[in-house]
Amino acid sequence: MRAKPGRDAELERHVREHAIPLIRHHRGLLSFWTGRSGADFLAVTVWRDAVALSAFEQNPVIADEDEPLVAESSVEHYHLIDGAPRP
Repeated sequence: MRAKPGRDAELERHVREHAIPLIRHHRGLLSFWTGRSGADFLAVTVWRDAVALSAFEQNPVIADEDEPLVAESSVEHYHLIDGAPRP
């Protein structure tokens, strides 16, 4: 997701105060990471299964009132090939 010009600090605040808590407490979420580089924001989520992901997608993270902060956004889905947490 990319913040509109001059709105990146506001979007980061929104992500910290609203989006992260929404994502963190969703049933079926195994892990997630968020980050940013300038006005570009990234969220990586790992879900228990496609059913949990589908249920999450029914609740928009970017609500209508957030539109003034967001210039563009996209969602990409990837299937995990391999991976495990390091000790």
